[in-house]
Amino acid sequence: MKVHPQLADLLAEPVETAKRRDDGEPIEVVVKLAPLGGSVADPPAYTQDVAEAVLRRVSDLMHEEPAGYNIFPILGSIAVSASRRFLAKLLEQPEIASALPNRLRS
Repeated sequence: MKVHPQLADLLAEPVETAKRRDDGEPIEVVVKLAPLGGSVADPPAYTQDVAEAVLRRVSDLMHEEPAGYNIFPILGSIAVSASRRFLAKLLEQPEIASALPNRLRS
């Protein structure tokens, strides 16, 4: 899985530093789902189902919900706003192909 360097740095940041910087605000990321069987684009309904299943699985594992999310079925992507713990577990899921911060720092 590919993780944008800024997101990797943000998730690796010590918790105390992050708390001082953002007061525990959710982190916003965009994740790209891995295509089914190497296809270029999956059917939107399939993407919707996979995205919902992955988010539900991580919610069950972490005993928390994301602050918000938006599924883009045609793009095969999900925008997720969640705690760093939730996002770290989300990025471990086999359905996730890549991730980047929703807003890049300059």
